[in-house]
Order: sequence, then C-alpha cells, then structure tokens
Amino acid sequence: MSARWLASRPRSFPSSPTIAPAFGGGLCSIGSLLLFVARCAELNRSLVEIVAVMGCAGFGGAISVHFVVGYMDFFHLLPAFIGFFLFLLADGFLWAGWRRNAADAPG
Repeated sequence: MSARWLASRPRSFPSSPTIAPAFGGGLCSIGSLLLFVARCAELNRSLVEIVAVMGCAGFGGAISVHFVVGYMDFFHLLPAFIGFFLFLLADGFLWAGWRRNAADAPG
C-alpha cells in the first residue's frame, strides 16, 4: 500500500495483498457448501434457523468491522449489502418452503 494512502487513513493498517483473494476463495467455498446443503438436506426448521444464524453472524461481522475501523465507503460496502439482501431473500424462500412443507405434512 502506498504511504500516501496510509497517511490519509490514520486508523487503517497495512495488510497482505493475499487477503482479498483468500476472502474471495473462502466466500466461494462457503457459498458452494451452503448451496450443496440447501439442495441435498431435508428442508426442516433446524436448517432454516442455522442458515439464518450463520448468515447474520457472517454478514454482521463482515459489515460491522468496517464501521468499527471507520472505513464506510459506499461503493466498497455495496457488494456486501447486496449480498446480505440476497441472503435474506434466499433464507426467506427457505422459510416459505419449510412452512409450505410443514402445512402439507399429515398430522
């Protein structure tokens, strides 16, 4: 990172250039795992709840750390907010599917 960039952001710290690719790889891996689980697991209340908790913890931590360190650039955070919105939408579909299955089940 350039010295000028670091001087303009006194609360930031230099990081390794491998952080972004590692984060992207981890995000892709977790997304693939979640897709596999959602496609292959039985749609029940536990799955819907753990997916909701997992997403809120992951996105909550990833987004809130930017506010803690003072880096609140709109365009930098926009993909995270879009991802969180899509995650909420997908979890809403999981919840609706679970409710529909629960209503159709005998008993």
